Amino acid sequence: DYASSTVYYLDKSFSEALWDSCRLVQFGALGRPIVEALFGASNYTQWFRGLGTPPMSPVSIQFPVPEDDSLGYNRTDVLKQCDDPSGEYKCSCVDCAACFEGGPVPTKQDPVFWSIWVLGDWRPLNAILLGIFVTLVIV
Repeated sequence: DYASSTVYYLDKSFSEALWDSCRLVQFGALGRPIVEALFGASNYTQWFRGLGTPPMSPVSIQFPVPEDDSLGYNRTDVLKQCDDPSGEYKCSCVDCAACFEGGPVPTKQDPVFWSIWVLGDWRPLNAILLGIFVTLVIV
């Protein structure tokens, strides 16, 4: 026998602070917040629902959050922001836009399309030359 579900109680202010500490962390490959990319979440309720649903969790987890802080677990002091001013827990600027401290803003570059006449990219030309060389060696 094993547990198939559990309930994890959190106060509202802790839930909001936890959401605020993580909501800006980016999914680098998509350039979107990770909570949005993985869970489709735009608030802590949706995020917790996604976290507690298999396959994100091995068991079903419910996160009931009361409308007040009646549970007495308001440990917002242990949470860190992604742009932590101390620098000890700070995310990289790639992971969190709030951490970007200036300098040139990376821009999206258009892909370079090769042309055999312009020779903008040598890989296709190398493949052709290798094919010719192998053909001459075999014959």
